[in-house]
Amino acid sequence: MTSPPEDIEVVPDAPRKGETEGEARARTTRNDHDGQRNKRKSEELETKTNEYEPRKTRGIRTNYKYLNDPFPDEEEEGAFPNIEDNAEAMITGDDCHSLKEAKASPEWPDWEHAIQAELDQLQEMGTWQLVDKPPDAKPIANKWVFAKKRDKEERITKYKARLVAKGCAQRPGYDYVETHSPVVRLETMRAIMALAPMWKLLMHQMDIKGAYLNGRLKERVYMLQPKGFDDGTGHVCLLIKTLYGLKQSGREWNIELDTKLQ
Repeated sequence: MTSPPEDIEVVPDAPRKGETEGEARARTTRNDHDGQRNKRKSEELETKTNEYEPRKTRGIRTNYKYLNDPFPDEEEEGAFPNIEDNAEAMITGDDCHSLKEAKASPEWPDWEHAIQAELDQLQEMGTWQLVDKPPDAKPIANKWVFAKKRDKEERITKYKARLVAKGCAQRPGYDYVETHSPVVRLETMRAIMALAPMWKLLMHQMDIKGAYLNGRLKERVYMLQPKGFDDGTGHVCLLIKTLYGLKQSGREWNIELDTKLQ
């Protein structure tokens, strides 16, 4: 069997030449204090250096259940509602995301009426005309976007369907050139609303139905017939007016509105 290690006794440094025993003991104590002070400085320097280094979070799993919890010790079973019991309250919307979903929905008659209203509006505005597809044309696709309009009591007031062109397929230089459209600054609106009561002015707000359908296209843009409502002739839509989803729609609508206001 191995014997236990012997206790280490720390003794003061031996007196130097011409130095008394008391001076030697004081020098040893001073050296110990200097060593501890240097160690603290080294630790502080290391801490400051680590402040500028990125935190190592890989492999560290954060329990978000207790994140920023002022009472982590007071949690009891059943104190928090079950997520599954409140699943319906967490749903952001129950709108359909495609024409297929709308047709499979029990609310299809309402969606169908909204689609027909949109098609009637597009025809009334003269948004496109059906033509034979040119050999070098690349018609862009489109999709239906559905939304339910609700009042302040969350009651459905209107079913809205909108035909949107897939502008992501537009080719720069062919299907569009410029897309910039000026937008009013929030500071300007605040200044106007602040001046209105000072000068005793009345403020009115209006909404233009199908605003983007008023702009006129300068480029020749071809689009496939509305999804789900193709007449089977093989014709494509030559867009005359701007349509929601096109990259230049905002610009052309601004030009049209500015021209009318002048």
